[in-house]
Amino acid sequence: MPKTELPTYSEIIEQLLADLDGPIGVNELIDRFLEIRVPKTKNPRSSVRSKLSEEKGRLLVFGCDDLIYPLWMAYEGIRFRVRLTKKMRYKGLLPLEDFRPYLPAHTKLDEIKFIDQDGTALDVHLMTITRKVKSLLGEYDQDTNYILLKSWFKQKKAKGNDHVLVTVHNYDRKIFRLELEPHKHLDQALLESRNQQLAEIFFDLLEQSRYERLFSYESVPTAYVRLPEKNGYPPDTVSKIIADDPRMYMSDGDIRYSDGAPNMIERMIADVQGYSTTPPPQKFTMTEGKQVYRFKAALKYRKGLWRKIEIQGNQTLADFNRILMSAFDHDWDHMGGFWKLVPRGGTKKKRYREVDIGSVNPLGEGDGADMPIAGLGLEVGSRLKYVYDFGDWIEHEITLEDITLPEKGDDYPQIVAQNKPRYKYCQVCKENAEKAIATWICIECSSREQRDVLVCEACLEEHHPEHYVNEMMY
Repeated sequence: MPKTELPTYSEIIEQLLADLDGPIGVNELIDRFLEIRVPKTKNPRSSVRSKLSEEKGRLLVFGCDDLIYPLWMAYEGIRFRVRLTKKMRYKGLLPLEDFRPYLPAHTKLDEIKFIDQDGTALDVHLMTITRKVKSLLGEYDQDTNYILLKSWFKQKKAKGNDHVLVTVHNYDRKIFRLELEPHKHLDQALLESRNQQLAEIFFDLLEQSRYERLFSYESVPTAYVRLPEKNGYPPDTVSKIIADDPRMYMSDGDIRYSDGAPNMIERMIADVQGYSTTPPPQKFTMTEGKQVYRFKAALKYRKGLWRKIEIQGNQTLADFNRILMSAFDHDWDHMGGFWKLVPRGGTKKKRYREVDIGSVNPLGEGDGADMPIAGLGLEVGSRLKYVYDFGDWIEHEITLEDITLPEKGDDYPQIVAQNKPRYKYCQVCKENAEKAIATWICIECSSREQRDVLVCEACLEEHHPEHYVNEMMY
């Protein structure tokens, strides 16, 4: 007899979701899954839960209280608004781009349908307007798609400052229900409250995300199922809510931190136009500029090797870079880079995201050279990452321990403390029953012998005169 082919995990999940008429608890859905197929793993329940997570944004979303919603259920009933302008009203146009986050992936424009508030199908036409756009790669044509609603606007007596309220009526069939809200009926306070609610949900999801960005196909339905009364008073479109929130921005459908690392295109544009992608310094007073910041800096992979450095608030990253190179005996011919480590919420584990605050070249110049310490917005406990030499990538962890008043007569920046040296001794001298502190590590011999070959100054000259070596740091 032919061997019966088992359904795939995705097929089982899809079938279970199709039978639902409401959200379901994660554990209950796992129980139903295991009645059909049990994964051959040590922990079948954990395996099924992992498979459910893989389907987020494709078949399902996770709501609050460990509830799972089929994707269509998460979308249906979503409400949002499109703000009309005088030009839109005059030409009878509504931009289809505002509808993109609420549509299945790869939806064709002619598949989208619209109905009136009473359920009557609207006879709409698609229109594409092309305009010339200049970019780094030259001039190109940019198409913007609209629906033509001139007769509907006329029937509803729409004005240029009214809002079109949109409801996702049927997600799978791509049907949207439209109604007009005259400007005089607008509840501005309630609208701002709804926008803020949704913005907070998106930011919380961003804080929880593994990759410091959100994909709209997953985050939009998730945010709405977590929004109290998702079919209540309509907030603005996702794109407007994100654009109005200084903490986030939207790029190619992804939601990212506003102070996050710029992508390659953004860096290219910045280079061509001659501006920096690093954040501007925060404002600070003259008193704050005179304050002394005491940092503890340690090598990331040798935390026992540390220095404490004091630097004034009005001194710069160039000054900080200079004292760090001196404190750790770094050469003077490589770049140094600084990142601010910002704590991320929404997780039990203490995680940080890195915000690039600038680099300094060997000449004391660079996009971060003039950044004042007081302009970084630091407080006691704040953390930085410092990397010397982007080739060898010598990484340091820096923590702000205190902010104090300057001491009379002290010259800043200065090294005020360091670890007690744990000396290692020259191996050649040790073999001869002598004791001399090792000051060099021979890289060539260490690589060949697969161990650290440590030597003093005298043995270096005698036994390793032309070898590639690094100076020991204590």
